[in-house]
This record gives sequence, C-alpha cells and structure tokens, in this order.
Amino acid sequence: EGTNGIQALDLIGRKIGQKNGEYFRELYEMLDGFCTRHASHPAFSAEVTGLKKALDQLG
Repeated sequence: EGTNGIQALDLIGRKIGQKNGEYFRELYEMLDGFCTRHASHPAFSAEVTGLKKALDQLG
C-alpha cells in the first residue's frame, strides 16, 4: 500500500469516525457546500455531480 495508502486508511478508518462522527459530519458539510457552490462550473460540473451523488448515498 505504501505510506499514502496507510495514512488514508488510518484517516478514513479511524480518525474520521472519532467524536461520535463529528469529524465526518464536518467533512460531509464541507464537501456538500463545495458541490452546491460549484455544480454549474463549466470546467468540472460532471465531477461535482458525481461527488454530490456519492455524498447523497452517504448522507
């Protein structure tokens, strides 16, 4: 996996879930706001749409 993979697994698997999911909720809200602000951006609206769909499945 390498260092980056291990750190990513640690972040997602352990740290994001701390404080009864508070960190996850903050990350979710940040990403959801990003999607709302940039959904119609001509350079990456397709990517933002995909991210928003993934977030909606989590939330």
